[in-house]
Amino acid sequence: MQEVCRTDGISVVVQKGTTDKTHRRVRGEDVGLGSRAVIAGRRLRAQDVALAGALGCQQLQVHRRASVGLFSTGDELCEPGEALANGQIWDANRCILRGLLEHVGCKVVDFGILRDEPGLLEGALSRAAHDCDLLVTSGGMSVGSGDHIRSIIGRRGAMEFWPLAIKPGKPVGVGDIDDCPILALPGNPIAAVVAFIAVGRPMVDVVCGALHDPPQSLSIPAAFTLEKRSGVRQFLLAEVRARDREESAVAPSNRQGTAMLSALTGSDGFIVLNEDREVVRRGERVDFLPMQAYLS
Repeated sequence: MQEVCRTDGISVVVQKGTTDKTHRRVRGEDVGLGSRAVIAGRRLRAQDVALAGALGCQQLQVHRRASVGLFSTGDELCEPGEALANGQIWDANRCILRGLLEHVGCKVVDFGILRDEPGLLEGALSRAAHDCDLLVTSGGMSVGSGDHIRSIIGRRGAMEFWPLAIKPGKPVGVGDIDDCPILALPGNPIAAVVAFIAVGRPMVDVVCGALHDPPQSLSIPAAFTLEKRSGVRQFLLAEVRARDREESAVAPSNRQGTAMLSALTGSDGFIVLNEDREVVRRGERVDFLPMQAYLS
């Protein structure tokens, strides 16, 4: 640094005490010859692009954005702002699923709301399958008389699995329609979000040609006690609680209803309890998934 140097005629004298490695940048110390700077399949972040620029790259070869056809299904659904008849609700699923998909770089094609009519559903899904890389639906995946998506997938392709041992989000299915993969999510909003986190995100990564590098969960002490059924992976909306002179702890939110979007907006993330865990005691560590990893 200039502060530790003085000039002596045409020479520069460095003060004593400065080691030979101080304030020098050695060739190759950042990225050595033959090392890999940006891994194929990584979603490019600002820092990845900056590193490529520092290495003199003017262009990078990338995958094109995956085209995802997005549907909501159900006679009870209306577009936000439309007049509601008895028993109807405004559709929120497409709003949140669009955000989840765009967060990972997908190009979303919004096909709106489909009524519970088998012929209409099958025709719309089949047409979209020929133009999209992936279909994402919500609703129509349970066992009611108006749930037709599973049977349509069976006729037009194959269902790889349904249901899944997660709570909420059990009635989630993965299959294909006319050789286009489909992620069929439950109709309740919180269940749809959980199923997307558990199944949809890795599926989207495969379709996009990306490495599946899921956000890492945090290990945080529990501020609660709980018993759960073995064999089911449970997701609980959760809040992080700061504690004086102690590590922050996490506890389930007061409301866990699968249709309660206000509970989602008021939570910090999800507590994830694996299949083999049956009891949580206060002070034991639990896995916590921050919300901003998926919904920032």
